[in-house]
Amino acid sequence: MADYYIQNATVFNPVIRQWTGQDILVSQGRIAQAASHISPPEGAVTIHASGRYVSPGWVDAHVHTYTRSGAIGLDSDRFLSQGVTCVADAGTTGPGNFEDYLEHCSQNKKIQQKAYLNLAYMGVMKQYGELTDLSRVDMKACQETAEKYPDEILGMKLRIDPRVCEDSRKAMELVRRLCDMIGRPLVVHASRTDLPLEDILSFMKKGDVFAHSFAAKSPGLLDKDGNVKEAVWQARQRGVYFDLSHGKSNFSFAVARNAISQGFLPDAISTDLHEGSLKNVESLALTMSKMLACGLELEKVLQLVTTEPVRMLQLSGKAVEIREGARADLTVFDVQESQIELEDSDGERLMGNKLIKPYCTILEQDIYPAW
Repeated sequence: MADYYIQNATVFNPVIRQWTGQDILVSQGRIAQAASHISPPEGAVTIHASGRYVSPGWVDAHVHTYTRSGAIGLDSDRFLSQGVTCVADAGTTGPGNFEDYLEHCSQNKKIQQKAYLNLAYMGVMKQYGELTDLSRVDMKACQETAEKYPDEILGMKLRIDPRVCEDSRKAMELVRRLCDMIGRPLVVHASRTDLPLEDILSFMKKGDVFAHSFAAKSPGLLDKDGNVKEAVWQARQRGVYFDLSHGKSNFSFAVARNAISQGFLPDAISTDLHEGSLKNVESLALTMSKMLACGLELEKVLQLVTTEPVRMLQLSGKAVEIREGARADLTVFDVQESQIELEDSDGERLMGNKLIKPYCTILEQDIYPAW
């Protein structure tokens, strides 16, 4: 088992938003030392980090990792080369195929992952919209599956996009009832629905997650004058989370910059990566770079992929600080100062002047160089 010696790193503690110059020694999968001027043991693999940054491993709170026939997911271990050490599958599977997901796409994977359970029996499938027929909801099967796998299932997921859901209000009623039964939160994808945002948020309680928050699509977080709607502020005040979840068609620079200028930030930066979004989303690091271009400071961006998604997902055992004795869970990355043209989901381009690029990821005894 190799030891890793990270030399001359600038280390970020997201809990207190503090930078320190440190060397880090990883031994037997744990952080043996984190201090200035460590003498590495003979044979340790040295990672030269002068001019580079180290943070706790990043969390991507909205991805799709079910890769079996007919599904849209990506292999979860691919994220390790992108600086991500923990992912949450956003309801790719339902009670009809969740155990298949566990066996083939979750168990024996090196990356830490959790999942939301889709309200639809077979989850998100390529060949049909999952709730174009609400008879595909099996409340008993959902409840039994959630209760059988309490450590793996975070809560329920629902898409009320009219392309995949025949009755948005009825679906919201069903998922609300189910979440109250199992005592877990819900994630809702609301893009394109004609159900008013105020109505959607009225179903949502503390701990629930509104996905694709910066989409320039109905029902939208902004009113006709560009102001964040009052119902959104009220929902946040009572504990509803708002996740970025970029996706193929659900992130707008205009919406993001407008909301941020009013003090409304997402609770997590995530990608919604799957087969269909890979080309334009690419990675969590690129999505983070887009948020820098929208006006967020680097320290806040890092919190939104470390401490904040851990809180939103209620993850236990996920490192949010780099301290001696802790499980090694680290992202080493660069922030390149250069002009770069970035693009949102709607084709709008924005010039950024900083690009976040992973250098390598260390998870316990393994190291994953960036692609």
